[in-house]
Amino acid sequence: MHNLALRLKGFAMDHDDLPAFHAGYIALTLIAAALFNVGLFALLTAAHAGLDIVKYREIHHRSWKRTLLSTFREGLFDILMLTVGLTLSVYLHHDAAGIVALSGMLRIEVSVLRGLILLVPRVEILWHLLGVFVNVKLHLLQSSEACGPWRRIERVNLAGVLLALTLLTLAPILLDPSTVGSVLVDELVPWRF
Repeated sequence: MHNLALRLKGFAMDHDDLPAFHAGYIALTLIAAALFNVGLFALLTAAHAGLDIVKYREIHHRSWKRTLLSTFREGLFDILMLTVGLTLSVYLHHDAAGIVALSGMLRIEVSVLRGLILLVPRVEILWHLLGVFVNVKLHLLQSSEACGPWRRIERVNLAGVLLALTLLTLAPILLDPSTVGSVLVDELVPWRF
């Protein structure tokens, strides 16, 4: 039992240097991103936000206002990926896109393309969150400053979130409202994958 504990400790210390660990990590990330819906990734993002609230409030002793702003700014890319993934799910759904009239072969190709496009935001979120949860201690010690001016990438991310939310708001007007509702339910309820 002592040998097993030593081996596990050695693996934990050296896992970053093992190419097989990185290959497995990438493969599991891709598989999980393909299997699960946006709702599960929203829960993971919320868990990350909770961790950031503890980090900024308890460890870095920031006020509630600065804690919430720091948490929002740190999670902005994840929020962007969630809203883009949800928007793409609605607009690329085969019923919403009017692909029903197309031939079967073209519909299959569009479905494959849709799956690949929807995989990108999920992989990005999962990759980022797994990195945070694997190195929780390091993540808790790192601090970003939320009082400074917004960086260009943060402004771009915020604009992307606002654009995606605008497109989601317009979806019931532009597409069939019942289809939009069913796609949103399918994507946002975490246990419906």
